[in-house]
Amino acid sequence: MKALLSIPAKRNKYFNIFGHDSFRRISMYCLLLLGAGLVLLLLYSPEISGGVLLCPVKRYLGLQCPGCGTLRAMHTLLHGDLRAALNYNPLSVALLPVVLLYLSFGALLGREPYHKLQVWAGRALIVVIIAFTIIRNI
Repeated sequence: MKALLSIPAKRNKYFNIFGHDSFRRISMYCLLLLGAGLVLLLLYSPEISGGVLLCPVKRYLGLQCPGCGTLRAMHTLLHGDLRAALNYNPLSVALLPVVLLYLSFGALLGREPYHKLQVWAGRALIVVIIAFTIIRNI
């Protein structure tokens, strides 16, 4: 009987490798970094004083990557100009609330959303990013 009690429990295939406390800490650090970055974008324009470096994809291939215009979009969004933000990069404007909700969920509850939802959302996100990149460069 004692041998049966000493058998380790079978691990769930969706086991969180970081553990609850680690995921909570990682989410909190990411939220802090994201907040600090947004404060910097609120205070400093990426277009002033030469702006940021030109995207390597844009420089060498002449195409806009999915991230091109994200800094300018976040800067104008923080200043309340939604139309200009959508002109710079509509995908980043649409994904900002999703990222904030995901990180907030992790920081508050200390666990990731359900694995099946993550897999489905990750695959959908890849399709959306590829479609956005193609449409943007047509």
